[in-house]
Amino acid sequence: MLVTEEMANAVQRYLDYVRERSGGCELLVEQTFTLDRLSPPEPMFGTADATFFKDGTLTVVDYKHGAGVAVEIAGNLQLRYYALGALLNLGYPARAVEMVIVQPRGRHADGPIRSETIPTSELMKWAKKLMAAADAALLPDAPLVAGSWCRWCDASPVCPELQEQAMASAQVEFADGIEETPPVEKMSLAQCGEVLKKAELVEIWLRRVRDHVRDQLASGEEVPGWMLAPKRAIRRWLSEDALLGWSNQYGLDDAEVFNAPQIKSVAQLEQQVGKGEIPRDLVESVSSGMTLVPAPQVETVSTLEK
Repeated sequence: MLVTEEMANAVQRYLDYVRERSGGCELLVEQTFTLDRLSPPEPMFGTADATFFKDGTLTVVDYKHGAGVAVEIAGNLQLRYYALGALLNLGYPARAVEMVIVQPRGRHADGPIRSETIPTSELMKWAKKLMAAADAALLPDAPLVAGSWCRWCDASPVCPELQEQAMASAQVEFADGIEETPPVEKMSLAQCGEVLKKAELVEIWLRRVRDHVRDQLASGEEVPGWMLAPKRAIRRWLSEDALLGWSNQYGLDDAEVFNAPQIKSVAQLEQQVGKGEIPRDLVESVSSGMTLVPAPQVETVSTLEK
């Protein structure tokens, strides 16, 4: 994975914040914890990115690198879980717990750094609810609750509740007697807003179903109407040294071969010298993997010009 300057700057923003806030006290980084002191029905554990204690307040900082979805801090259950683990394992006599999200790449009205502070007593009341929920989750008829968290659940492709909620969400309610959804241009803004609210569950479910079907096909199972086909092939140079040797003989200078600091792609160089000029033994076509396609469409495999 290529780490860009923007990514590095985001991480540095987090590091600078933690160092500034934790100055003069013990800083714990990537501290693991368990909730064993609460006697959970199953092992419950985790890792807090950064933790420090100052002036009676335990602070837990969580770094979010994602840019797509800005994470809310108010009532954030993940941060409360981390804070509870830190409180139980570190033994600090904290009067309050501060939870902080640092998300430099996510756009939020409150900025890239957001925090919430609650009394320790409130966190411990929440801990009782957490343990009750953990007990309920292990019951034979445990309640199923679908939501945005389903994107990380391995059972989501076969979860009946997620399927039901996704199907229900896909049925947008319009006026009685209308069997087909109206053109978007004729929808009210209120209707558009409702569609977007409901879209997330549908998208999560469809994405997980696709992943599940792809995994099953890869393991040898048969899925009616679907199969795996190679992704579009990408042409690349077999050997940069061989390419440079040919380009020198062809009379190309560095400016024509390089997009500094990288060598131009096959397609880019082909645009300069013309099709058929580049020797075939300098190039290979490689597929980046398999993709899920309807079975009748498998025969069409094209080359991606890059």
